[in-house]
Amino acid sequence: MKMKKIFFVTAACLIIFSPLLAENNFSFARKYEPVIITGDQISELIGEKPSQIFGFVYIASEKRWKQIPLQVDERVLFDTSVKSKHPASDLLYVSDVPGKYGSMTMSDDNPNFDSNDEVVFMLEDAGNKAPHPDESWAADTEMHRVEIAISDPLDGGAKGYVYIFLSKTLRYTAGDEVSYSIVAPESEQATDIETDYYFVKYSRRWVLDEIRPKSALGGDNTDLVDRVKFRAYSRTPQNETEDIWSDGPGDCFMYDAGCSHYVGHKVGPVRAIRQVQGAASGPTTSYFSLFYRKMMTMQVNYRVHALPDLWFYMDYSKNIGEIKYYDEHNSNVKLDGQPENLQGNTPSSWSQASSGKGSLVLWVDIRQFASLPGCDVNSYYLDNSSFSDFTGEDNNAIGNHGVHIEEIPDTDQREAVISHIRLFMLPPNADNRGKEFDNVNWQAVTTSSTKQITTVTPPTAVSEGELEIVNSFQLSPAYPNPFSNSVNTASKSTIIQFNVPSPTAVQVYVFDIQGRRVRTLFHGMSDAGLQKMEWNGTDEMNRPLASGVYYIEVRTANKHQMMPVTIIK
Repeated sequence: MKMKKIFFVTAACLIIFSPLLAENNFSFARKYEPVIITGDQISELIGEKPSQIFGFVYIASEKRWKQIPLQVDERVLFDTSVKSKHPASDLLYVSDVPGKYGSMTMSDDNPNFDSNDEVVFMLEDAGNKAPHPDESWAADTEMHRVEIAISDPLDGGAKGYVYIFLSKTLRYTAGDEVSYSIVAPESEQATDIETDYYFVKYSRRWVLDEIRPKSALGGDNTDLVDRVKFRAYSRTPQNETEDIWSDGPGDCFMYDAGCSHYVGHKVGPVRAIRQVQGAASGPTTSYFSLFYRKMMTMQVNYRVHALPDLWFYMDYSKNIGEIKYYDEHNSNVKLDGQPENLQGNTPSSWSQASSGKGSLVLWVDIRQFASLPGCDVNSYYLDNSSFSDFTGEDNNAIGNHGVHIEEIPDTDQREAVISHIRLFMLPPNADNRGKEFDNVNWQAVTTSSTKQITTVTPPTAVSEGELEIVNSFQLSPAYPNPFSNSVNTASKSTIIQFNVPSPTAVQVYVFDIQGRRVRTLFHGMSDAGLQKMEWNGTDEMNRPLASGVYYIEVRTANKHQMMPVTIIK
């Protein structure tokens, strides 16, 4: 069967879009991060139309350009005050749907990219530094681009590059990272959020009660948590809980009328954003949840009267087997519902729970609370199956860990006290990586932007005539094979190629000789035709594997093939 295939021609090379591991040397923890750049940090894009902004990386090993997921999110500074007693203003993301403020938050007064809008992409996708603009350029784009150079201040050798091109004709082809669905009960804004790596469920506006690692992360879709919990005053049902904070919508000043409102959501190729306002007696407290490829973040803008106690903590499911706990002062603590005393008397900004069903690293930044006069901030931990805080499903305190804040002064003011919470999804039985995540979260990557102009007319997408495409699923031999994953050798990776006759879901796994999966190379939708990717002989934690025979498996819905590859030292 003969079909036409589209090629992209530049002065330097022939380009075919196919899934490929990005070429950068950032650390395991860094690669979880998004890179978020505001308009005031990238003035070269001010005034451009968001729909005409595209992200590319240059793959030096193949001398080609690859489009990557890149998202532009518009934001508006909005007065969120509730009556004159509760002044507030927040930067809200322009939403896909009407919420508390109706259509007023569904558009920006300035429809072009401006100083408070954001460009976001995943650090994991960064590539190589591109050749001179006259030597290589992405097809169907304008004659100027912006080079984003990314560096890790904790590792002087770690660098990556992303290039932003403008185009009036280009189509977005890099795929979607996150799906977001409002489900029943819709009046509570229950939501299912899903990436290739995990599934999360909110059953109410403030109630996050499912986190399920998927097979791409080595999980089997088992729910790890009973709930992610918020508490005020005390950990009893007579006081404020995430359920009470979810009550509404109401005006907050009538008896038994909760005041939480759904503000809206935005879904794009890099992240989904969920916005809620109101929590019991804090009608202008705002709750933002953002979902990325293998992590999620929560930002709570607190505005409330004085409080004696406030908690945020994880509560794990009793059905996920043995759990090991780690933090700044403790290692390999068994979470089994049996009380024990932990080491350390200073707060830990990170903690990790590892189980055979999946692992989570929790990181919190509550420096703004710590700076309040008289406010006391501590880590919180309780592992006691006899204790119940009366929310969730199992009525057990299984490995509760998070933060406890005491003696909070009145914060019911226009400027909120902001806390940041991040959850990183790791494979089952993950080794202790919490400190690594802690380090990179306290010190972000640095970025610099440079406008570049070509004097050569950019290439265009052209048909290269009738090309033969194999009308069947086919896995080609890897090369080189054997190969070495030693840093001292030239051939530090092997190339894997396979053909799919039509667009389909594809998984590419690596197994050791005992049949244990040691690496997921790809899990997602593949275009038709020849696909190419690279494996550098490392496991999910980016650690070099031992020498020996391994098996590459490429699987579609109804076909799969395997081939052996050998690592030598």
